[in-house]
Amino acid sequence: MRILNQGISLDSFFTALNSAKHRILMLDFDGTLSPFTPERDRAYPYPGIKEILEKIIGAGNTRLAVISGRQLSDLENLLGLKNLPEMWGCHGAERFSRNEGYTSIRYPESTRNLLSSIIDWAEKNDLSDNLEIKPFGVAFHWRGFPDARQKEIEKEVESAWKHRLDNSDLELRKFDGGIEVGSRNINKKNAVTSILSRYKNDYTAAYLGDDYTDEDAFNALGGKGLKVLVRKNYRPTAADIILSPPEELLNFLNRWLKAAT
Repeated sequence: MRILNQGISLDSFFTALNSAKHRILMLDFDGTLSPFTPERDRAYPYPGIKEILEKIIGAGNTRLAVISGRQLSDLENLLGLKNLPEMWGCHGAERFSRNEGYTSIRYPESTRNLLSSIIDWAEKNDLSDNLEIKPFGVAFHWRGFPDARQKEIEKEVESAWKHRLDNSDLELRKFDGGIEVGSRNINKKNAVTSILSRYKNDYTAAYLGDDYTDEDAFNALGGKGLKVLVRKNYRPTAADIILSPPEELLNFLNRWLKAAT
């Protein structure tokens, strides 16, 4: 573990968590709860993660939300939890909670047609094998490819679509292992803001993430909670601390469970 913000004390954080009226734990999935793998349908959580999440959920005194770029059906299958947590899929375009059930945005016809055009373009340019079609966007993956091929795919996608999306509801977003097209109004910043908006200042919160898209969430949290970068190697970030998975991540979650109960 490495403290990045010298004004942060983990001991003080967990002391505050112990006495908090509301406890909010927000977690990214890929790269945070699970290791990266080219086989995206086999990106299961690190050993021990499912068990500690089940305990935190079962204790009933933490609002636990998983906020991911994945669609909810994939997220549910990979988490494999007996009791589903609150989940925000496709960066918040679709949501599930036990109280509110399933909700999602709806794109206008023009946006749906634009996404169809991107899919057609990918097929004509031999990028179908790199393409993931999501309910509210598409993603081009290049993890596991040589660096030269990664840059080539990125350049092809940006050259073809960056400016064509300027006057649309969609935008290009880079992530660790690819580039995606999604709503410019739906991101992890909005997800975090929406979650925190239900409370005044009577909560203790943390967000754990690894990717560039998680920086939006860190910025939304600001000084209202602990920002945790889960990553083996440092990179520039707005996070307060950096944890190396899985050992330090498990230690943090266990400390959360102990402090919350």
